[in-house]
Amino acid sequence: MPDIPEFRFVDAELEPGLERSPFLAWDVSAHVPHVADPRTHELRRLPHLDDTPQRFDASLSADGTTAITTHRRVTGDGIFMITSLRVAIPTVQQSLVDASPFSATDRVLRSFDMSSTMTLAAESRANRISSEEQLGLAAGQSATVIKLAEAEAQLEPSLVVPDHALAIGDDALTAAQLSPNSSRFAISVTPTEHTPKSSFASTLIVDVASGETLVEIPDLYLHGTRSWSPDGERLLVRGTTGVSVYDIQTHSLTAPLGLPEKFHLQPKTRVHRVQGWHDDEQVVTAFKDGPLNTFFAINLIDGRMTPLYSVRSRGATMFHISGDV
Repeated sequence: MPDIPEFRFVDAELEPGLERSPFLAWDVSAHVPHVADPRTHELRRLPHLDDTPQRFDASLSADGTTAITTHRRVTGDGIFMITSLRVAIPTVQQSLVDASPFSATDRVLRSFDMSSTMTLAAESRANRISSEEQLGLAAGQSATVIKLAEAEAQLEPSLVVPDHALAIGDDALTAAQLSPNSSRFAISVTPTEHTPKSSFASTLIVDVASGETLVEIPDLYLHGTRSWSPDGERLLVRGTTGVSVYDIQTHSLTAPLGLPEKFHLQPKTRVHRVQGWHDDEQVVTAFKDGPLNTFFAINLIDGRMTPLYSVRSRGATMFHISGDV
């Protein structure tokens, strides 16, 4: 295998000056998201919100210039606060995206995506602590609410899916994603009487302007952190039989030659995971062999693998890739 850049975790916070990042990475045990710097091949920590636990979640925009971080803290009497911040990677400046209270019984799931023109936020709650009349939701009712905003404007509700939760699988990491031109979004949900990993999950493709559901894909949920193909015509999805490509125009489902499912090799420290699209003909996969995670671009037509870079870590590592990794 040819020499490729190797990224390493360093004990330092992200500093201003990085124009864009190809991916985020974090050790599963510590769960502190790090930003990949292609100039130095370092992985540096995203800034942490004061007075909140060290563990927090993050997602990366399609162009790699912005991250959204989500932090939780106890406010008292069994009430918690979820605060989501937008972090501009070039400046490391933070701005508020959303802040809302929840109870210990709420079981909140959140998913974010961003483009240069749009921010998408999806949130499901299993047992909301108060009614939201403007959304038609009663106290205690479960639902998934999708909010949209142009650029850095305030998020506004766009769609409510009552009695459903976000369907986030082990390899999905995100359940709501904007199309490449931000005219549509895809969201994976599951009825709340079933678990998010059940075969009852479905994926909706929704028009941003009208809020109309254009396509419903049954028994499949989004896979990877960049599920939309760059041409906006296909989605990486996952069901009971593994990872497939769904064609939005023909409604066909295929498993191309070069598309590997997640599979465990022997020894169990060797794992292959599909991360998202590289271009219209290739997907990005991460192959873990001991402490080394190697990213490959895999051609869906002939299965040819091209190494991109590697990440050295101490344990299991998760990634969130940009749209042009």
